[in-house]
Order: sequence, then C-alpha cells, then structure tokens
Amino acid sequence: MAEEIHIRTVTVELLRAGPSHNQLLSPLTQYLGICDDAEAGIVMLPYEQHTFERRMRAMRYDGEMDKEKRAAQKDKLPDLRDLGVEMAKLLGAVPRLPGSLAADPRGQDTLVHLSLVLSASELAGLPFELAKVPIGPNAWTESWLALQARVPVVITRRTRNVSTPRLNWLECPRILFVAANPDEDAEPAIPFQAHRQALIDAVRPFLMPEELDGGRHSLEPAPKKGPADTAGPVPENQIERFGDLLTILSNASFDAVVRECAATPYTHVHLLAHGSTDDAFGDTTHGLVLNERDGVISGDRLASALACMVDGRLHRPQLVTLATCDSGSMDDPVNPGAGIAHVLHQAGVPLVVASQVPLGFAGSVLLAREFYSGLLWGEHPWKLLHRVRSSLHGRLDPRRHDWASLVVYESLPSEMNRQLEAARFRQCKQALNVAFERSRYGPFPEADGEPCGDAWDPDKPIEDVIAKLPMKGQYFGMEALALRADGRMLIARNLFDDSLKAEDAPSRRELALLSRWRLEQALVDYAEAVDGFLVSPGQGMNAPYRTLVAQLSIKLVLGEAGGFDPDMWHTAKYWVDRTIDAATDPDDKVWAWGCLAELWLLHLLDQETPLAVRMQHAAQARLALREMLRVSDRTDADGGTATSWVADRLDSYASWWGHPEFESAIFDGREGRESFSRGEAPCVNAMASEMAAMLSDKFKPNGLAMDSPPPEPLPEEARAAPAPAKPAPAAKAGKPAKAAQVMPAAAATNNASAILGARKPAATAPAQALTGATFTIEMLAAGPGDTLWIEYGLPGKPLRRILIDCGTAGTYAQALKPRLERLAATERHFELFVMTHIDSDHIAGGIPLLKDAPALGLSFGDLWFNGRKHLQPDLMAVSHGDEFSKQIRAGKLPWNAWRGGKAIVRGDDALPSCELADGFKLTLLSPMKEQLLALADQWDAELGPPKPEDLMRAAVAETGPPDIAALAALPFGKDPSKPNGSSIGLLAEFQGKRVLLGADVYAPVLEGALKLLGAERSPLHLDAFKLSHHGSKNNLRKQVLDLVDCRHYLVSTNGQSHQHPDRQAIAQVIAFSRQPPTLHFNYRSKYNEVWGDPALQAKNHGYQTVYPEREPGLVFRLL
Repeated sequence: MAEEIHIRTVTVELLRAGPSHNQLLSPLTQYLGICDDAEAGIVMLPYEQHTFERRMRAMRYDGEMDKEKRAAQKDKLPDLRDLGVEMAKLLGAVPRLPGSLAADPRGQDTLVHLSLVLSASELAGLPFELAKVPIGPNAWTESWLALQARVPVVITRRTRNVSTPRLNWLECPRILFVAANPDEDAEPAIPFQAHRQALIDAVRPFLMPEELDGGRHSLEPAPKKGPADTAGPVPENQIERFGDLLTILSNASFDAVVRECAATPYTHVHLLAHGSTDDAFGDTTHGLVLNERDGVISGDRLASALACMVDGRLHRPQLVTLATCDSGSMDDPVNPGAGIAHVLHQAGVPLVVASQVPLGFAGSVLLAREFYSGLLWGEHPWKLLHRVRSSLHGRLDPRRHDWASLVVYESLPSEMNRQLEAARFRQCKQALNVAFERSRYGPFPEADGEPCGDAWDPDKPIEDVIAKLPMKGQYFGMEALALRADGRMLIARNLFDDSLKAEDAPSRRELALLSRWRLEQALVDYAEAVDGFLVSPGQGMNAPYRTLVAQLSIKLVLGEAGGFDPDMWHTAKYWVDRTIDAATDPDDKVWAWGCLAELWLLHLLDQETPLAVRMQHAAQARLALREMLRVSDRTDADGGTATSWVADRLDSYASWWGHPEFESAIFDGREGRESFSRGEAPCVNAMASEMAAMLSDKFKPNGLAMDSPPPEPLPEEARAAPAPAKPAPAAKAGKPAKAAQVMPAAAATNNASAILGARKPAATAPAQALTGATFTIEMLAAGPGDTLWIEYGLPGKPLRRILIDCGTAGTYAQALKPRLERLAATERHFELFVMTHIDSDHIAGGIPLLKDAPALGLSFGDLWFNGRKHLQPDLMAVSHGDEFSKQIRAGKLPWNAWRGGKAIVRGDDALPSCELADGFKLTLLSPMKEQLLALADQWDAELGPPKPEDLMRAAVAETGPPDIAALAALPFGKDPSKPNGSSIGLLAEFQGKRVLLGADVYAPVLEGALKLLGAERSPLHLDAFKLSHHGSKNNLRKQVLDLVDCRHYLVSTNGQSHQHPDRQAIAQVIAFSRQPPTLHFNYRSKYNEVWGDPALQAKNHGYQTVYPEREPGLVFRLL
C-alpha cells in the first residue's frame, strides 16, 4: 500500500430501544442503521441467539492443526461464506453504506475506515469482520470486505458511551509483555519464545547495545533447593527489561502484573495466555488464565490492573493486544462483563486488539511481529491493521480463518495526522541515533542477526532509517529532511574512512568522490529544509539555526560557487544570538554556543579578511566553545549530546574535510574552494584540532584548563578585530578605503559576552560565600562499602561538593538521601560525581540516587563511570552496571565529559589530571586499560551473588590480640576481583593538601602510579590515605606504604560480608608508616575495635585511632 494513501472514515451506528444489555439476538428486533449523516434505515437480523451461538461454535479450532484436523477444516469454509453473506446483507441494509465503501471518485488511493458503533451488547458478538462486500440489502460480491484489494477496508468497533481520550501517541513508548507459563512442555503450551523474539525484534532498532540484553531475573525470592533437586518448573514472575522500551514478565502472577502496572506507566500491553470462561458467579464470563492459583482473570479485573494511578495520575495504556483465545467474544450479552476486549474498551483503553475465535500459534506470532514492528515506526494503526489482516489471510494455511478472528475496539481521535507524524519523526530520530552507533562501532553483539566483518554494511542501518523518515510530512517534513542530511553526512564520512583503507590509488579516489557526492546530497537536503522552514506553513523545526550552520559549512566544504556567504553567516549568527538571549532551556543555550563556535571557525575561510581580524575570529571561536562547556557544566543541561555533536563536527574539519585525499577530490572541478589545511594561519583544520583537544583532554566542561599552560597571548596585530560584516565595496579611484573599526582583543579573550556585543550573562542567585578555605572528606555510613562526600572552597567563593560512590542499596535511603535533603535546594550541585566501579557496595546506592535526582534537584558538572560502552563491545548485560548507565542516560547527565565521553583510564607512563573549579585538582591513578579489558571478559559473572567462600569467611571473625609484627610479615595476596581492578583511584589536591582516594584499586597499580609521581625518588607526602578496598590485605602491601609519607589513614566499612578491615592490612600500616599513624574508622565494629586498645597502641609506635562518637559516619577535616 502506498505511503500516501488517504484514510476516509465511514461511521455506521446500529441502535435499538432499551438498555445495552439484557437482550438476546432475535429476528423480531428492529435496529436503526445510520451511516454518517444519511437517513436512518431499519435493520433486522436473521438469527435467534442459540442459532447464532451454534454457528459460531462451528467456526472454532483449538491448538495447532495436524493433518486430520486440516482435512476436517475444509468443512468450515462454506459456513464461513454463509456468515459472510449474512453480515453483508445486514450492512447492505444500512442506507448509503454500500456507496460509502466505493472507490474515491477522484481516483485517489483510499483506505476506508469502517467504524461500527455498537451500543447493544448482543451485536458485539456478530462477526462483522467476516462480511462480504455489500451492494444492497440483498446483494453482495464474493470478495471479503476486509480483504478486498480494490478499496481496502479496515473494520473497527466502538460503543457510544466511550469518549475519545487525550493522547500523546508514542510520545514515550513503553511496552509490557505479560505471558503465562513459558514452558514448552506445559499443558497447554503457549508460543512464548516466538512472541518474545517478535517483540525484541520490534524494539531492536531503537535500543543501544547495552539495552539489548534483558538481564532476566525473578521478582520473587528463589525457592530453596535440596541436594537432590534438578531442573524444575520455570520460576514465577521472571522479568526482563530492554531499556525503558520493553519489559517482559513471564510465568506471571496477577499480583505481579498489578504491581508492575502501578509502578510504571506502560503505553502498550501485550498479553499471551490461554482464554477460559468463569461460571463462578452464575454468569459465563470470558477471561484469561495466567496460572492455576489466580484462576480466570475477568476483563473487569484486568481493566482495574491496567488502568491505575501512576505518579499521582490516572494512567491507561494506549494499546492492549490480547493473544488470548476468545478475548473478543461476547457469548453472553446479558452479562455486562462477558467479553475481555469489550470491557477494556469500556474502561477507556483507546485501542484493543483481540480475537473472536481462537487464534492459532502462527497467527498470534504474526500479529505480534507485524503489528508492533510497524507501530513503533509510527505507522497509522488503520493501515497497520489492514496489513496484519491481509498477512494473516495470505501467509497462513488457506483453511484457517485467523484473519476473520481479529477484532479491534477503538476510541482514537478522528484526526491523528500531526500526532502520528510527530511519533514517526521521534522514533526515526531515536533509531537514527542507534544506527549512528551501529555504523560507527559495528553490529551490536548477539543481537542484530546480521553478518559481521566484510559482509556487514555499516551504512545499511542508516539507509534503513532514512527510508522511513516522514519526508513529505505536513508538520515535520523539514526536520526529517535535516535528519536525512545528518544521515547522509555520516555515510559520507564512512566512505571517506573506507577510502583511507583502500590499497590502490584509483579505489581511494573513487571512494573520496563518492563521499563528496553524499555530501552534495546532504547539502541539497539542508538547503531544502531551511527554505521549507522559512516558507512552508505549519512546518516546525527544533533549533533551525543548526541546519543553517550545517548548510553553510557543507557549502564551503564543497567549494560551491560564491565561496563564503556573509549573508548566510549573519543570518545564522543572528539566529544563534537570539537563542542565547531568549532561550530559557539550558540545553538550547548549550547548542547555540556550540553553533556559534563553529560559525567563528567557518569565518576563517574568508581569506580576504586581514590576518589580525582572522586571529580575532579564532579567539572568539575558542571563547564560544568555552562558554558552551561552561553552561553545560554549571547547569543541569544535557551537555553530553551537544558536546558530542560539536566534537564530531570539529573532527570532520580536522581529519576529513581538511585531509589531502579529500581535498584532492574536492578540488576536482572546484577551483575556487578554499583549502581547510593550507593558506595563511590560522587554517581551519589546525584550529578545529585545537578546539577538539579542548573538548577531550585539555578542558573540562567548566572551561578551566587541564594539563596545559594558559594559551599564549595573541600577536600584537591581532589585538583588535571587527565583528564579521559584509565585504566593503571597493574604494573608488583616488579615495582610500576607510579603515576598519576595531575593538580590543581583551574584550573577546576575557569576557564571553564580548562575542555577542554587550550581552550580559543571566543573573543567578549566588551561593553563600565562605569566610575561609575549607577541605573536608566525610565517610558516610555506607555499610560494607564506600560513600565519600567531599566539600571544598575558597574564601569569598561558594562551597563546592564532590560525591564518590554511593555504597549499598540501603546506604542511599539511610544515609545519602537524608544528607542530600539537608542541603538547601540551591546548593544541590556537585562539581563531580565519581562511581569508581561496579561492585554493589559502591554502585547499588547510585541507582536510586540517579532516579531521584530530578525530584531532589540534583545536578552534576560531570559524572565519571566506566560503563559497558567503555569496555569491549561484545558483552552481556549486568544488573547494577547497566542500570546505572541507563539512569545516566535517562537523566541526560554528562558522562565522562572530561575524557570526551571515553573511558576514564590512565596510560602506562602518564597520569592525566583534571582541575575543577577553584583549583581543585584530581590526578587519575587507576584503572589502566588492561584492567578494563579484564573486567570486560567477566562483566556479568563478577556481579553475581557473593561466592560461598566469601560468605564462609564473613561468618568467622578473628579473635584475640593481634601480633602486629607477625601480621605485617605475612606475604601479600593478590586481589582476584576484576571489578576492583577497574576502580577509579584518584589523588586529590587542594590548597596544598593532598589525599589519596584508593577506592578498591589493585596495590601494584597504585604502586606504579606513585612511582610515576616521583615517589620512588622521594616519598609522596599525603595528608590522608583512604585505604583501598576497605583495608583489605589483598589491596595493600609494604611497597605502597614505602612510597608515601602519611599520618592519617581512612577506612570505610562496617565489616559485614568481608570482615574488613583485615588485620594484616592494618598491621602493615602501623608497622611501615613513616609517621605514627592515626586510623580513622567510620564505624566501630567487632572487626576494628581491637585497634582501639591503649595498651596495644602504646606497645606499637604510639599509633592512634578515631571512631564515630555516636552514629556511624566520620568527617575528616583537612582545612
């Protein structure tokens, strides 16, 4: 069916006197039949109730047909035709209906939506979907009305008393798949695996790789097994979550369904279970069976579970699909709750898809696959339903009539074009983001079902999405054009990258030329999108200046006639200026500053501009980029997306558009194109490389320099420069041209507002200034884990905060959240949040923290965490690591922005450092690349339950007074934990104070880092050392202590699970510390209280101990 097919709705209502229930089918009953605004006519049925029920029972088939059943099935086809003729006569008796089903007289392709309004409940049982094409009261054709090709028809049902709800169609889709016992050996069985795969395939184009593994687990505690137990029945309430898009609840109890729907606002619910009837209350009620214990779940109970309060608001799913026998049946019109689909429709569910007679396994799977795969791409539900019905007819056994079983109840708005177009654009945009990842990093592991290596085409995912964009949409067509241009840009980049790998010169040139051709296509799309936005009514575009900047840049890249276009440049700059001035959303400001940086970069291509002015443009490009990063860092804006976009653009200038191979292809036939890599400094690709470095290693998003000296002052001739303007007209003969007016360069280099003239930054409420410098580390009561709350600040400046780790799940509720809530609402910003690694005693509390962050008003300048995407790309999912990553994305938080979104990892011979606001410096000590790769191999396995040997160890505490000399002499035992090896270890420095934060870092890695800091020549002075792994003997050795000069050692643990701190580790601190040590514990426990013995302290170097006075938790003050 063509995409542009028109949908015409024909409404037919059948009315009778009396209540909607309590009446049976009878040939004596007269109904009024009304088609749209035509006159009413009398319609009568040929059936008595019992006759009709007998005929419908003859149409049933149960289960999958063997050969004998298929042979018997042919006897049903005449009955099928007879029912179709009777339904055609009924519809043909409605005045003007047969003519309304005819083809459009203008010749336009039309899909007729036949909406049947059936308030009388006995009519709900009639199989209107079986009707032949009506011509009149006693005339019909042999074509099935719902299958005819000449004028396609989709048939839906509704009742008069159900109102049309307000919808945001597919605004934030979330699918819940509920299934009965998935065991294939169960009696009766259900096609669970086929339905599961169909839904996963439907959501796959919209999910990032870490979301593609559902991480199956049970909602219920696992039953205890005896030694003789073997594989048993499937555990109840198995749940899988594929991002936020798909949740699968198998072997579900009804209570679990109720709880899941109450916790999450699902927009789509797919139910796979067997249907049954319930006569318990004297009436025959159709329902579904999830398990024997819950019995038959009626439509009323199901409606109450699906329509519930979520986040203080009444929520109903937009769609419910029932892969359940008899879910659309209405055998007992006397009983108001006799049919599931009818009841859900009455409860306000806008779209319910069900079946009147049992669907076969193959039919139910086809329905799930075809319907959800099209739905998530924003297809119109009526077009989709017609295609599904046609597929059921054409692709299954011809003796089956699954196509006629399909029943649809709806109360959708009559006009959904804008919502559908918006949904299609949103879904394509998300799918294109995923396709970009697939194109860049290859097919997603164990998910794509696509060939890898040479057989896999990296451009295919992008092309597939581009083909689905609503290019001719009335409302989002221009945004779709711009999105297609973005896709073609990436394809062009892939082609150029391939050209660099080609072995011979002709192949390299051919691929470079193809890259240029794709850029030309993108330029056409960008230009059409900008023009359409300006002149086409109804067309909206988010941040259209980005498209205009892209058009300007590609025009210059391709050397289009006219070269640098000052009119286009000034138009884009005006748009950006107004956005920065007027935008209230910080995200908009971040994007606008990024575009402004690119605009100043592009102005370097105007070679007619004097060198001094071009140098000033370069300075303004730097400053705009710094301002973008500053805004991203100091607000809760989604700086990650904008920063990544700008980084990709800068990389294109530096390593693609300025590459000699590409420029050779571009210069072919384009004499006037300015070179990006040649010409008088500053050239574009060199400047782009410098700016890209600002985004990766040299600058953090607060604009402060890292690991680099301040920039060199501009040359004297560049001290003044004008804002770019149109080229002045040539001076007349005999009259010198007027000198350009200039502004001091200092105005541009010291004040971001100089970029836009006299703009003043928006006023913000300043935090209370400090009267003196401060630096404290608080070890919160984090159970066996870590939660470090760091505060620092300078006199006259606001207090700043850093959070490192979040302890166990209980830590957040019991310690961290109350600590956050004590802060004023204006002070809940953290300069940095570090999640050191994925052990549950560090990360588990971080998941609820990120979920609550919006409600608490929390914001983070940056978040450091090595998630799945920073490891090898072919990993399975984990509960804590992937859930934490999902929450970072859900909260649109900056993620490893310091490293340009890449892994937080140090080299073999260099320790990168980062300087936060007010001079707080962090040096990265761990992990190294090999530790991250080691974790990748066992990412899932390491996050399982505690190992038996750990539990045994935790059950027995060491007793008696410790022999410090003997303990310190024990050999070092290597830490076997791969997550511990991936820990982010840091050296923090502020105002002359220095603290080593060990996380769970390996001792050899820490030793190597200290040597790189020069500690081998002279021990590194530390004001405090937070011991690695809570004072484990496997993470500390004499060689480490020999490299530091420290008095204060911090230990964070209550000793549960692993009996930390180990006596051997504490003994080594006491024996080998260069100063009599002071041990600071954030708990007093049976594992550490032995070290508080005054006699033991006096006997061993006079060491001291500090414990919490009352409640667990300890503050260590350095300033």
